[in-house]
Amino acid sequence: MGLIRFCGEGKIDSIPPIYDYIYKYETKFGSQKFIGMKDSVWYQLNFNEKPKQIPYKNYIGKGLFIEDKGKQTNLYSIERGLVLLDTTNRFSKFLNNFHYYNCEEYLCSLEENNSSLYCFPTPDFKFNNINSYCLENIDVITLRDTKIKAKKNKAKQTKYGLNASYLYSEGAEILPCVYDTIFGGNYCVFAKKSNMYEIYNGLNKRLPDSEGPPKACGNGFIDYTKNNKHGLIDYYGGQILECKYDKIWIDKLLFAQLGDSLFCYDEKKLIHTIKIKSGSKIYVSGEYNYQPFKIIDTTNNQIKNLFFYNSFTSKVLDLSSYESSHFFDVFKDEYYICAKKNGKHGIINLDNKIVKPFEYDVIGASLIYGYWNDSISFHLVRKNGKIGFISNSLKEYIPTEYDSVGNLNEENRIMPDKFSLKKQRLWYLYNFKNKQLSTNGFDTIIFENSKYYDSYNNKTTQAIATKNGETFLIDSTGKKYYDFRNIEARETDNHVVLEEKKLNKIPVNITPLATINRIEDFNQEHSYAIVFCLNRYFVINKYGEMSFGIEKMIEFYDYKNNTIFGSKSKKSKSNALYNFNGNEIGQLSKYNWTQLEVDTKTQEHYFVFKNSKNKLGLMNAKGELLLDCIYNGIIQSEKGHFDV
Repeated sequence: MGLIRFCGEGKIDSIPPIYDYIYKYETKFGSQKFIGMKDSVWYQLNFNEKPKQIPYKNYIGKGLFIEDKGKQTNLYSIERGLVLLDTTNRFSKFLNNFHYYNCEEYLCSLEENNSSLYCFPTPDFKFNNINSYCLENIDVITLRDTKIKAKKNKAKQTKYGLNASYLYSEGAEILPCVYDTIFGGNYCVFAKKSNMYEIYNGLNKRLPDSEGPPKACGNGFIDYTKNNKHGLIDYYGGQILECKYDKIWIDKLLFAQLGDSLFCYDEKKLIHTIKIKSGSKIYVSGEYNYQPFKIIDTTNNQIKNLFFYNSFTSKVLDLSSYESSHFFDVFKDEYYICAKKNGKHGIINLDNKIVKPFEYDVIGASLIYGYWNDSISFHLVRKNGKIGFISNSLKEYIPTEYDSVGNLNEENRIMPDKFSLKKQRLWYLYNFKNKQLSTNGFDTIIFENSKYYDSYNNKTTQAIATKNGETFLIDSTGKKYYDFRNIEARETDNHVVLEEKKLNKIPVNITPLATINRIEDFNQEHSYAIVFCLNRYFVINKYGEMSFGIEKMIEFYDYKNNTIFGSKSKKSKSNALYNFNGNEIGQLSKYNWTQLEVDTKTQEHYFVFKNSKNKLGLMNAKGELLLDCIYNGIIQSEKGHFDV
């Protein structure tokens, strides 16, 4: 297994696929990390860094442990009762032979080979030479596996104790009935006796006592007090922070307040110190890697950004000097922050270097275009009242020279294929895929979902424009066209008229000539019509354009390439291929015989032609020669190809 990270604009980072197993986890305080196992050894994985071997019997966070078991190294978790463990050391593939079930409050693992059932009270026990266990010989404490008992002493005071409880039966006494109250948190038991609180973990180990009520903090930590000061210990009693702080809490990171100082830690590592107003009631909210940490001062009613922290690189960016800030984007390994200073927005990196000057009125949220490694994210920017776009690589994609933008929905964070830009009094259609702005401007452009579906079974989006009082559809280049599903044929005594009746109150005549005698073919799906007038046959395409006329009935109109296959004159001995203006393509008219063939697999069109020597050749729909006229036979095969 390996890892790939998509950085935008087709750029990727990768960790080579050399590992037997890769696991994504959160550290004790919430940072995201990856570890990989190779040859029964676990490594810490970081992009663009050498993998670091993790010591055996090491707690790596969020209830995840690594344990050395002879020749095999196992990863197991105590979070939510999940145990990832090969209990017999007999399986070469990691975890492939176990199914996990939640049976009441116990975790049960069923081994496929001999159908043995192992029942493990969660969340923790010692994993030493496990073979098989029954419930009675496991001695752990967790409130899900215990029962609190109440009993009155000689002074008629109610005291509480704790007994093991295995499913529906009561087990041995764990704590005697001598405590004023018993409660729990983070898989630990807190028992109050007089003015002290005793703390026991799930291994029935007594941790340091607390003078005040202990409190579960984060995942697997206990906030305890001594001399009216707070400290932090882990599930095994290991000291994280000594008892000297006024307040301790965990929100993605570990925060400890002491007087007018706020200390920020990540896994015991002090990453940042902030000065606060003494006596203020504050809390910190934020998100590592993607959002700055903010301090909310409820005493002075202030909210201020503190810093941005990247857990992958352990970089800290102090944001206290900026009016506001938010995560901008990431390109390759570079994280960018949008910050506001002196009323203007700019972009800085994690080294506090200005990479985009503070000259923008607005820098918008990320809009994604494309999928996976081909995706690029873009941001709307406004400068001096004008709108443009920049990409996550900080390049200017659309210059800031437009007054407004349409068909953008920043809530769904998706950049559409087409949207409109207003410049002065006119709106222009922008084709994002081709990076092309329409030449023609319009009074309005609106976008609506058609009731028809494309080849991917998605509803198509139509751009509807108005100009000089007329409403019409425009294609991706801004050219006016008609959807023949909205066209009706109206017959009079002498001729036929094609009219568009949906978009305009007054029907619009789309026929270039008013002397059409009859309609030979009316194709609504591909928006064209073959008509007869002036003793000739013509094609009217979706743009309302009329082709050149031919004397014989048109054999085939290729709406994709806007070409016509037929005989220009009744005297012609063979059909030929022509463009819309009547210029021949491919010189098929010089051959004795020409036939249209359709590839059954791709639906592409081809022309088979024969010369005076009865030899055959092949030409594609664009008039490009594929096979010279030298073959005795050209036959379409079942696989959608041609055999010669």
